[in-house]
Parts: sequence; structure tokens; C-alpha cells
Amino acid sequence: SSYFVKNTDRAYIEARRLLNHRFGDPFLLCREVQAKLKSWPRINNKDAEGLRDNSDFLAKCLTIKLDCGSLDKLDDITEIQEMTSKLPDWCANKWNDKAYNYRMKHRAFPTFDRICTVPSKRVRQGL
Repeated sequence: SSYFVKNTDRAYIEARRLLNHRFGDPFLLCREVQAKLKSWPRINNKDAEGLRDNSDFLAKCLTIKLDCGSLDKLDDITEIQEMTSKLPDWCANKWNDKAYNYRMKHRAFPTFDRICTVPSKRVRQGL
């Protein structure tokens, strides 16, 4: 881009504005995240790399959700169940146990931030 050729404060501000418009628009971010979650492939039981990639992506989603406040749809039970269905069976079972215990204790379904911890914990444990 021509912004990099110019070494001025104005060029920097314009480059930041352009980047923010292209990559920081909350609507576009939300749409991209939701599309990627929908198309995420099911992770096989022994696919450590796939689980790690899923865990990393869920962490990014959580950051976007907290920063933009526009991904509240991810807290919906249907969305969470769809995300859980992509996890390996043993990991989905851990999530279901955690969700059940949470529901019994709080009389509410766990939110998206709680599902993010299940794959990341399993990745840290090395499957």
C-alpha cells in the first residue's frame, strides 16, 4: 500500500483507519467467526493438533466476544451444543459432565466462556 511509502503521521493514521475498517468491523468479525464455527470440522478422538487448533480458535472467539460485545449469540444453548458436537467424543463427554454440574449448581446453562476452557485444558494435559 502507498501508506507504507509515506512516513508521516497522517499516512499512519490513514493506514490504521483502513485496517480497522477492513478487519475491525464488529459486524464483519461476527459474521466471519460464526461462519468459521459452523464450518469447523469434527475433531477425531486422537487428533491433538485439531483439538489445539479448535482451542486456539475458541480463545480468539472469546477475545472478540469480550472486546466487541457482539457475539452474545455464542452463549445460546444451540450454538454451544453445535460447538460441542465438533469435539472428540471423550472431550464432549467432559463438557457434558461440566455443563450438567454447572446447571445443577446455578440452575442455568453454562455460557460460551465455559466451553472454551474444556478443549484448552485437555490440550494442556496433552490429550
